[in-house]
Amino acid sequence: MLTTLRGAEATAFQVLHFQAVKWEPNGEIHELAPHKGDTVGFVFGINDRGQAVGTLGTCLTVGLPPVFANGQHAVLWEPDGTPRYLGTLGDANTTMVNFAASINELGEVVGQSQVPVLWTRTGGMRDIGALPGASPP
Repeated sequence: MLTTLRGAEATAFQVLHFQAVKWEPNGEIHELAPHKGDTVGFVFGINDRGQAVGTLGTCLTVGLPPVFANGQHAVLWEPDGTPRYLGTLGDANTTMVNFAASINELGEVVGQSQVPVLWTRTGGMRDIGALPGASPP
């Protein structure tokens, strides 16, 4: 998995394009399609089945490195590169911290949507709570 940068040196105005990509075991690089309307993507996790997870958004809605990259849309890419928007626990238009961080071999995803979440195909997104004594996000 990899997120690539395209463009010139960073300036006060964004000149870089962040595109989510997946490296195959044979070294081939495949771009992962953005969700409709999104232009910036980051991959954070991949499983052995070739499913990748991360975040999507636009230049306006994605926090860019060197600060932690978080976007407006948590996403799961199927092995063929098709994106699946995972939803949000808040207002999809105003919640700016939605990302999928990791995926297991069952396709279960953990991440954040203002709070720590678990996403499954059968149950969708749900709040999994924080460990006792943890600070709120």
